[in-house]
Amino acid sequence: SWSLADVMTGRGTNFDVVSVTVDGSAITTPTSADTLTFTGGALAKDQKVQIVYVLRAKTTATEATYTNTASVTLDGTPYSAPPVNVTIGQDPITKVADGGQSMVTPGQNVSYTVTVTADKAYTAYSIADVMTGRNANFTWVAGTMSINGAAATTVNPTFGDTLNFAGTGSLAKGDVVVIKYTLQAKATAAAGKYSNTATATLDGRDIPTKPVDVTIPITKAADKTALLKGETVTYTLNFENGTG
Repeated sequence: SWSLADVMTGRGTNFDVVSVTVDGSAITTPTSADTLTFTGGALAKDQKVQIVYVLRAKTTATEATYTNTASVTLDGTPYSAPPVNVTIGQDPITKVADGGQSMVTPGQNVSYTVTVTADKAYTAYSIADVMTGRNANFTWVAGTMSINGAAATTVNPTFGDTLNFAGTGSLAKGDVVVIKYTLQAKATAAAGKYSNTATATLDGRDIPTKPVDVTIPITKAADKTALLKGETVTYTLNFENGTG
């Protein structure tokens, strides 16, 4: 019989396991953990086993070098492979709510900055900015859209849950694209958390940002605005705690 232990400190926190195959056959994908364990039965002399697995770095991963080691135990005797390192580098795209804003009430504004820094030369790029519920609960603040400091009135994307920005050319290493815009929460906005991410597509490679959350903590609505004596009016209040 055999068993194999694959160890990477920080894997459980910083990576997801996408898929695993043993000798070309997919197996149930294990939950990401610092130690992944695989076992098997008897092996004939010179019989080989190949394990292939795919990890995806989380958008919340810490930029660092991660060392991966593996050891197989054959009939009680352990054998180790040399360590393999992988480094999560600085993201070429970031998104922030200006001033770290995480709460907004109906009628208030929240501003966002998306920054793409080319880590190498790219022949084509585009940026998609996604916020589920944006179309129903927010509006543009006129005149706030800019790209690299210039007013972007002629390239405003169609307003909706997804904003698409098409690149106008190539990027040299070190080039920076900065997109800024401001939203206003509608008076009719629903209370809740709205998660916002941006993804840069650089020569076909999709790179997402960490989610940026903004919460509308409280809303109030009435079922009517006028009534006669003796009639009722119903008020509904919704609130959500958007702080830690």
